[in-house]
Amino acid sequence: VLSHAGGNPDLVPDAAPVPGQPFLRGATGLLVDAALPGALAAALHWLLTHAAERRQMGIRARALAEERYTVHRIAAAYETLLHAVTPMRIVHLLTFLDSRGGMERQALQLAYALRSRGASVFFITSMHCGNRQARPLPIVGTIDGFRVYRIPVIRGWYRCNAIIYALGGVALLLALRSRYDIIHAHQLHTSGIVASIARLLLPTKRVIVKNACSGLYGDVGELARLAGGRATSLLRRGVSTFVGVSAETIAEMASVALGPTVAIPNSVRATVFAPPTRDARARARRLVLGPRAAHTTTLLLAVGRLHEQKNLRTLIDACAALDDATVLLIVGDGPERTALERYRVQRGLAARVRFAGAVEDTLPYYHAADVFALASRSEGMPNVVLEAMACGLP
Repeated sequence: VLSHAGGNPDLVPDAAPVPGQPFLRGATGLLVDAALPGALAAALHWLLTHAAERRQMGIRARALAEERYTVHRIAAAYETLLHAVTPMRIVHLLTFLDSRGGMERQALQLAYALRSRGASVFFITSMHCGNRQARPLPIVGTIDGFRVYRIPVIRGWYRCNAIIYALGGVALLLALRSRYDIIHAHQLHTSGIVASIARLLLPTKRVIVKNACSGLYGDVGELARLAGGRATSLLRRGVSTFVGVSAETIAEMASVALGPTVAIPNSVRATVFAPPTRDARARARRLVLGPRAAHTTTLLLAVGRLHEQKNLRTLIDACAALDDATVLLIVGDGPERTALERYRVQRGLAARVRFAGAVEDTLPYYHAADVFALASRSEGMPNVVLEAMACGLP
């Protein structure tokens, strides 16, 4: 059960389990074995029928977000890590910055905060692959004032693209070496490998690699599947410091002797993601649910990529055990959308499980929701959990 919390200390239970209840009460919500639809349904039912406890969990969640996970607090932790490098000149290395997923948003948030502290920052990424980007993008461009260098890849040639990305990334790191002192790679098994190769060729550079995810779909597991011990050995030789976003990600790196490690969690823009006023919540519910349902519907919210990692079928199964006034709204898109839409029909939940698709602004959805639900098989420290906490959602 605790492993599903990603090792997040804020989710450690603060109350003893109640006999007969298949969940544990935590500081900001309930911990559940996400493989069991019945346990998930029981936890959701408990939250929905205990309004006072739900409000207290939301208040605690917001307080923890402000205390520990604000963007500038995390940027200060990076400044401490990089105290010997002055001025800070950083290149962020990612596979698909333009996809704006959780890892990409974290990289951009950190870049904004470090730039505000006087750092020089730019990005190296790849152009587009498959359907990740509908429109052509320039090889050299800008995102929000940051220079971005994109490595062209061939649509549909996934195995070849890994080689192209590695060769192109190392070549750009060599060509642009006068512009940076620090390489920050945002994944062990992709950009981390590229950064490690570059470090062997540029020994004066400092390399920081972030372990973005743990568990079944985590970075350490992907390392073992892709190249076994060779990749791990390369990381040991090429990386100055490994960053873990949670206790679980750090433990997984220790299990394969990757170090030294430092714990720096992900961040949230707590000034943007904040609890709604009464009027703002009413507007959000009308927008999300419609005028008629805004006063009568209990809204469960799930946000994320529609992928088997997110275990959304189990969440749909749990929703089937709740009353008819409860609606599950899933925000996001991905390869499982068509299958999940069929599955809700098979379960007789076409009216109670809804799909919003990919949206630019998720804030109204957090403001409209009563409870946030995450049923992932594995995670690191998800943006959506921190955003829900910052909005005061249990």
